[in-house]
Parts: sequence; C-alpha cells; structure tokens
Amino acid sequence: MMKKWRIRRDSDWTVAAFLLILLSYPVVSRFRQPINEWLMNHSPEKLSTFNQPEHQGVYAVTLLLAAALFSLLWIWQRRSQGKSVKKVLMLLWAGTGVLIMGVAVSYHLECRQIVRTPYDTDLVPDISVTAWEDEESYDMELTAEEKETLLSLCLNPQIFSAEEQAKLSEEPEDHWEYDIMIRYPKYKNHSYSLWFCLQDGVLGLRRGHSEREKIYYDGRAIQELLEK
Repeated sequence: MMKKWRIRRDSDWTVAAFLLILLSYPVVSRFRQPINEWLMNHSPEKLSTFNQPEHQGVYAVTLLLAAALFSLLWIWQRRSQGKSVKKVLMLLWAGTGVLIMGVAVSYHLECRQIVRTPYDTDLVPDISVTAWEDEESYDMELTAEEKETLLSLCLNPQIFSAEEQAKLSEEPEDHWEYDIMIRYPKYKNHSYSLWFCLQDGVLGLRRGHSEREKIYYDGRAIQELLEK
C-alpha cells in the first residue's frame, strides 16, 4: 500500500515541496504573536508592536517547517529504497538558509525604514498629551512651539543604562502622570507611532501590549515642559 504513495518523478517532488509550504503556512500563522514577540528582541529600539512588520517572521518559520517536513519525507522514501540522502538534504538546507537570510534582511530593512520616518521625511505628526490626576484624565492643549519642542525631546531622549532598565522594569507599575502619543501619517504603506508614558522624570516607551514591555529614558526635560 505504501508503495503507491511513493514519489517517483522529480516534478512530483517539486509539487510536494509546494504543498508542504502551503500546509505549513496556516499552521505557523497561528503562532504569529509569539514569533513577532521574539523578533521584537532583535528589532530597532524605537520599534513597537504597533508598527512592527507582521509577515516576515511567519514566512521564515514556514520555510523551516516545510524544509523539516520535506527532509523527513525524503529520508523515509530514499532509505526505504536503500539510496543516499545527504546530497539533496545539504542543498535543501543551504537553500532554506539563504531564503531565511533574505527574509531576515527584508525584515530589518523594513524596520529601519519605519523607525527612520521622523528623520527621512518631512511628515508632520499628530501629537497628543493626556494628563492623569487620580483616576481622571484630560487632554492637554499645547501650542505649535510646545509641540515642536516636545517632539524633539521625545525623538532624542537619553536612554538609561541596562542596570537602570532592569531596576525600573521590576518596580511595581503606578499610574503614569502623562501619556504622549505621536502619530505619523502613512508613508510607503507603513504607519509609525510612538506611545510614551511619563512619571517622576522617567519616560517609558511602550513597545508592546504588556506593561513590562518598555524602554526607559530620562524624561526630566519633558516633565518640566509639561508642568509649566
């Protein structure tokens, strides 16, 4: 019975590889979020999950899974026929490695293009500041000059050291005094936004959906500006 399912022609192996990729993609897509969360650890500092390219990570893992399944199929059939498996597997994984490297380069170039939006374009962002007092909030009214100063401070803050980052991330989360949202218009099919929170001179960049996914900066100058 199993002999009927053996692949006999080279063209059939090509079809099998294509089908394995098609089958792997929906399986891997179910794990898009954890894949992209892992990629965030290897992404530019000012990138967040709100702006992160979503597809390259899934494509890379899909190629890995499809290559692994193809390898198992190839080994099973070739060894049942008493034939060597090494040459094709070496070519398969070399090709897969090249494709994944291409996907990785594409991801990092796209990330760089996104985070460079404030510096490579003349786009004017929408800037809003929400102030919190106890459990109530209100939108602050800023002049054009104040917005320009705020934007400059937010785009070039002094980052805390790794030791300070670790210490701040372990502290219990209190209510932040200010939320600062900077939204750039869509550019080259990408939007770019920066969401900061500020309290006691500490500026936190929200990189993900979790309160713990932040990068911390010296925000004393911004605090002084908003408290005038």
